Amino acid sequence: MSDIAPLNGPSAASYLPTGKIERPAASSTDVSRGSDQIELSDTAKILAKLADIPEVREDLVARVRAEIANGTYESDAKLNAAIEGLAQDLG
Repeated sequence: MSDIAPLNGPSAASYLPTGKIERPAASSTDVSRGSDQIELSDTAKILAKLADIPEVREDLVARVRAEIANGTYESDAKLNAAIEGLAQDLG
């Protein structure tokens, strides 16, 4: 035999709340909600612009490859510009 006595009392459901829970109605003195705002940092703005730039400039790559193949890529003007730029960076 079991040592547990049968449950003859009210069911568990009778202990649950009945009816509807009512919340107080909003009054005219309640604080109204403002609109949401977002502010982007300068870094975020720059990153957004960078995302629009293609990773590889196909037109430039094609042009430089063609100039190298033709032997016209290296010139005195380009060499002088590179030397001047290097001198400015070092000096």
